[in-house]
Amino acid sequence: MGNLSLVEPVDEGRDYRYRVHGTNKVDYLGRDLTGRCISELPLEQAAIVKEEYDRVVASGVPHFVNRPHINGDKDFLRTNKLMLPLSKDTAAVEIILVGLYSWFGRISADPISILGD
Repeated sequence: MGNLSLVEPVDEGRDYRYRVHGTNKVDYLGRDLTGRCISELPLEQAAIVKEEYDRVVASGVPHFVNRPHINGDKDFLRTNKLMLPLSKDTAAVEIILVGLYSWFGRISADPISILGD
């Protein structure tokens, strides 16, 4: 559970709010984002995360990324991130369930992005 977050689109998808931010993710990032929006992140980080969440909301399908860690003080880590769209109906994504795991890896490897069918 500590590696999970619940993220909701706000302001018609122009931003995203962390409704729940797992305790392991707090340790990983060095801050608790519960109740905070991605627009409060540094611009470069916010742009990367917003693009990932926008993809899930636009497609309505799960999305997985494997990429270098985007918090500058831990550039020796890689991130595996699975984002699952959740909604009461099939028309709109209301919440994104995010699982994030970090691991030691090569930072020179190209990011991997997989969009589900």
